[in-house]
Amino acid sequence: MSSLGFSLSYKILNIQMTSPESARCEYWSTAREPWPSLLFILPFLVVYEVGAILHSQIPASRNGADLWIRQLGLETGFGLEWLFPLLAPMLLMLWQLCGRRPWKWSVETLSGMFAESLMFAMLLVMIGQLTALAFPVQQSALSLTLNSLPHLSTGNIPRVVSFLGAGIYEEMLFRLTILPISFVALRAMLVPPRVAMVGSVFISSWLFATAHYVNSAALFAPSELSLAMSTVLDRPELWFSYTFRFFAGVLFSVIFWVRGFGIAVGCHILYDLFVGVVLSGIG
Repeated sequence: MSSLGFSLSYKILNIQMTSPESARCEYWSTAREPWPSLLFILPFLVVYEVGAILHSQIPASRNGADLWIRQLGLETGFGLEWLFPLLAPMLLMLWQLCGRRPWKWSVETLSGMFAESLMFAMLLVMIGQLTALAFPVQQSALSLTLNSLPHLSTGNIPRVVSFLGAGIYEEMLFRLTILPISFVALRAMLVPPRVAMVGSVFISSWLFATAHYVNSAALFAPSELSLAMSTVLDRPELWFSYTFRFFAGVLFSVIFWVRGFGIAVGCHILYDLFVGVVLSGIG
């Protein structure tokens, strides 16, 4: 009995000594999975869709990526309104099921993902400030949100709604879709894995930055992308915003590869909310 008791006590002590490290390792891997990402973005998605419906009289309440996806759906015959809010959840569930990913999650995991998102959002603020040093801009880098949104006299609620949509739909379009597709396409051309990863980050970040200057529903038409690039090159006052958005796209892509889709969405949303609502309110 004493031997059994000693053995049991040793196992309990060993578990207690190793549990903090194993818990950190488990969080690191779990937070990257599609199922926790889906649970993490779901409240943001619900608030965005409800807010966009309640403020439907204000066109700017819907994010540009959301409107582009809806327009593309209408043009291709998939104009079911109820389908568009389900696109991100469906892609994550497809990833979850096809990849046979684990279904583990916890409140602690979601809380940690929020904390990471906030940390990366503050890092993006620092990147904006450093980028601004290289350009003769009249405004502070902290006045630049990633979502192009005109001034709204109706208060901050439509802005919050639009920023939520930007984080979800732009990350779904550029990180969850274009980034992996670019990587697979480069690998199909026998590009080495590391080079393909860097190339896919560059492609998705360039498209992300350039799309903010396309004034057409034909977002990825070569003519529209070329026109957007010409506009940016011809207007020095746009160089800072374009460069910053490219760097932001790189950061979001790295977060997506390393920390998962949910944290990339959280970083995007929290940055826009901090700069576009909190700081604009203080100013």
